[in-house]
This record gives sequence, structure tokens and C-alpha cells, in this order.
Amino acid sequence: MFKNKKFKILLKKYVHNNRICLLLVDSNEELYMCATVNLPEICVPENHVLIKNYSENQGILEALVNQKIVRDTGVVYPTGFVEVTLVEILCKEFL
Repeated sequence: MFKNKKFKILLKKYVHNNRICLLLVDSNEELYMCATVNLPEICVPENHVLIKNYSENQGILEALVNQKIVRDTGVVYPTGFVEVTLVEILCKEFL
């Protein structure tokens, strides 16, 4: 659940560096949002992603943590005017 709607989470890979990308799709398999960002200059450990928890994605971090899909590592990276959060993917089905 996110913003009182049910979504399916898809795991994809970013083309440029093969990092994990988490996508939320609706019941028609239409893309609702990309929950992650790909910042090649930041070292991201295996089975971890950077969450975009600002702008239209505000609240996605809490939703993913509450549903035990990810674990907040507490590591935050500044990226210009905003920050992104490093999380560990917990759901084995995504790995």
C-alpha cells in the first residue's frame, strides 16, 4: 500500500550499471512510480538501493519499510537540494 492504493513491486535493472530498480505498478501493470534512483557516483552494496523519498515519492520509504520490503540502513546521501536513502532489500523474491 502506498497513498491508500495497492501496487505490485517489480524489480528491474538500470541499463547503464545493472543496479536494482524498484518499480510500483498498478493492477493493469501500468507504471505508477520508480521508487529508486541511480546515482553511479555513490557506491551501493549488493542487494541495496537508493530510495527517492521526495517530491511525488514522498512517503515511499516509510511504506516500503512498514511492509518489510526494505530495511532503512540510516545512511543518507545528499544529492543537490535533496537526499536519498540507502536501503537493504529484504524480500528474497526480489533478489
